[in-house]
Amino acid sequence: MKVLITGSRGYIGSVLAKTLQEQNIIPFGIDHDGRPNGSAIYGMFSIGCITDDIIIECIMDQGIDTIFHLAAYADVGGSVKQPAMYYENNTGKTSLMLLKLLDRGWRGKIVFSSTAAVYKEQSMPVYEGCEIGSPNPYGKSKYACEQLLHDISAAYDIPVAIFRYFNVAGAWDDVGDHIDAGHIISRLCDSTYNKKPFMLYGTNKNTPDGTCIRDYVHVRDVSDAHIHVAKFLDHVIPGVWTFNLGTGKGHSNLEIIKAFERFSGHKPIIINVPGRAGDPDHLVAGTVKFVNQTKYRYNHSSLEQIITTAWNYYCNKMESQNGI
Repeated sequence: MKVLITGSRGYIGSVLAKTLQEQNIIPFGIDHDGRPNGSAIYGMFSIGCITDDIIIECIMDQGIDTIFHLAAYADVGGSVKQPAMYYENNTGKTSLMLLKLLDRGWRGKIVFSSTAAVYKEQSMPVYEGCEIGSPNPYGKSKYACEQLLHDISAAYDIPVAIFRYFNVAGAWDDVGDHIDAGHIISRLCDSTYNKKPFMLYGTNKNTPDGTCIRDYVHVRDVSDAHIHVAKFLDHVIPGVWTFNLGTGKGHSNLEIIKAFERFSGHKPIIINVPGRAGDPDHLVAGTVKFVNQTKYRYNHSSLEQIITTAWNYYCNKMESQNGI
């Protein structure tokens, strides 16, 4: 397997690159900047845009046969404020990259990072066949990419796997989330380490304790799933396979805060603030399809592993930056 990771300096991309290298697969990574304060770099890496002709030629010259397409803008609130930017980057650049590759004769397999944000809000576990209806432009831009991939797969016999991520969290030693990331566990690490208030967004949701309920999956399980599904695509008829990536267990924001206190040994300072636009009340994965059809197993996604690895990674990064 000769691999390209788009967005390789991002959170999941960094962990995926390390996972591949641990399996003696040296990936080629591309991202729009080097992120000097980001995770350690594994594999080959180049700064650039996925649509740059020099990057396209490099993909062809290296004989890349598997593309893990992770690159995207992914902030829900940001997409509400700047929808055109999200469509241009997430949907437009995906389309242009694939157009250039296909015009040059590229025929490989694609594993695409989508999102649970494509689904219409509902309180029950969300399965792949549930109604699509994202409340935010981020989810809509990702679903547009999914539709594009269905059409490309049909036209060119390209095998495609689409992963609809739920909440990815945790770290793996020297690779993890950006220390300024907007996800709840990263923000808990930041506020607790720096002894500043943690902003709890929304306490009047239609949930038992009034805070959002989410499904959290460890980034190592997400990374392992990408490699697992790429191998799965080698043994099926070309087409599109769409899977949720989540554990099927929901945890409210208040439950996450209490678990963080328990596993980190620190008590955050909590300030309640209004909820963010576009945030659904409840989002939990139905996981049967991926597990049953590919025989995948989640090995790292307990709350203890997620929070402990995230906290240790954050502390180590801060101590390294501060010369401690």
